[in-house]
Amino acid sequence: MMTSVAQISALLDGLEEGWEDAGAQRARVCEAAARIRAILADMTARAEAEALLVEAKDEQIHTQRGFIQALGSPVLRVREDVLCAPLVGVIDADRVARLMSELLAVAGREGPRLAVVDLTGALLADVSAVPLLEDTFRALALLGVRGALSGLSPSTASAVLEVPGALRGVPVHATLAAALAAR
Repeated sequence: MMTSVAQISALLDGLEEGWEDAGAQRARVCEAAARIRAILADMTARAEAEALLVEAKDEQIHTQRGFIQALGSPVLRVREDVLCAPLVGVIDADRVARLMSELLAVAGREGPRLAVVDLTGALLADVSAVPLLEDTFRALALLGVRGALSGLSPSTASAVLEVPGALRGVPVHATLAAALAAR
């Protein structure tokens, strides 16, 4: 059973009242009660400060997550007819879904012939992102845009192999430069 600060304080009040006739003993009990109340006040202040710190850290994490999302899936025009979506950091299904949305919007507006998704600095968090990446390339093809993938790390290549038939027909290049040179 968890005892609250208010319950402890009430017990101390009762203890003080029980010692009214005991003179010196009463004074010692009152001093002890005062020290205990000071300790409880300090504990309460620390708990409130820790709660504020946790709240501030949660807000900071939320803000940073927003920045990462805003920067996380840029689509760059690298040539008149070529877009590139460089992905850096951890890639999961949510991030690929945001990439798909942004890449399709830009491709629909600008009408490139090629869109390269570059994973040179990326780490695939889970294989559930692979089918979404495949859907992105299929959607690009429906817009008349060839898709290509570049910069797969050995671990990402292994993860893609875990999804049967994934990314079949999508050109894969070792580097972004190789993807751009392939035309």
